Amino acid sequence: MKTIIQYLRSYIKENFSLNLYLAIGVWLSIMFVFNYSLDFEDSYVDQIKSFPLRFIGHFLLMGVPFFGACLLMKYFNKIDFLNSREFWLKFMVGFLFLALYRSVYFKGYFCEWLDMKACTFLHGIVKKVFRLIVLLIPLLIFYKRDKAEMNGFFGLTLKPKGLKMYIPLLAIMAVVIYLSTFLPSIQKFYPMYFKSGGVAFSRFNDVPSWLTIASFEVFYLSNFISIEFFFRGFLIFSFIRLLGPQVVLPAVCCYAVLHFGKPFAEAFSSIFGGYILSILALKTKNLWGGVLVHAGIAGMMELFTWLT
Repeated sequence: MKTIIQYLRSYIKENFSLNLYLAIGVWLSIMFVFNYSLDFEDSYVDQIKSFPLRFIGHFLLMGVPFFGACLLMKYFNKIDFLNSREFWLKFMVGFLFLALYRSVYFKGYFCEWLDMKACTFLHGIVKKVFRLIVLLIPLLIFYKRDKAEMNGFFGLTLKPKGLKMYIPLLAIMAVVIYLSTFLPSIQKFYPMYFKSGGVAFSRFNDVPSWLTIASFEVFYLSNFISIEFFFRGFLIFSFIRLLGPQVVLPAVCCYAVLHFGKPFAEAFSSIFGGYILSILALKTKNLWGGVLVHAGIAGMMELFTWLT
């Protein structure tokens, strides 16, 4: 924990700007009020039936927060990126694939082809694998150009290092998560397994319930590797040369919006969690800590809500 605090202090000392941080806070507040007062993502964007329109909706939903924060950095810190072809190429490619990640929906075709009862569960598993592949594509496209900024493949190395320093952070989060599971909004949303269709799949297809539970949790938790790849790997390591170390701020804005379909408390806390994990990824040039914390928090959310 001491090492984490040192990293955070060092980053804040070198990069903190009161005016910029206040502006980012206002920008985040506007987005949160807009989304949670109108239930914008769940009731509007996610309800669009046409795939092209839903794709555009998610592109704007995820791209505008990032780009808006970049404009604030340009205004307060005089960071010039608007004339950079590299910035626009990375922005368009990255957020087009992120929009595909968020908007893809093929349950009807999948279930018709599979011809199996309660196929929602298998569709969810296949969708998670597809999403992982989708978010890998922009990383593969820009890896050669950006590999000097990172260790391994966008911070994911074959030999994880420094994971011990994340254990105290997980211990603290365990207490916070346990207490949060008594909130009605959290209890209504979790465990995610109960929304996966696993119970029906197990019953109608004579599959042991422990197998569907284990399968879901493995694929559910592995999904956070793709999230870390994009939000801590691509948005940090691929844009740092263009935006400098304060690239953490637009990455955090985008990451917070990713949680808009979840309870307000979880989405709000993602601002601070995303900020800390982004700084640690930047300082260590390693994603394993983020994967451990992210998957650990999600796993504890599943477990504790199941128990409570």
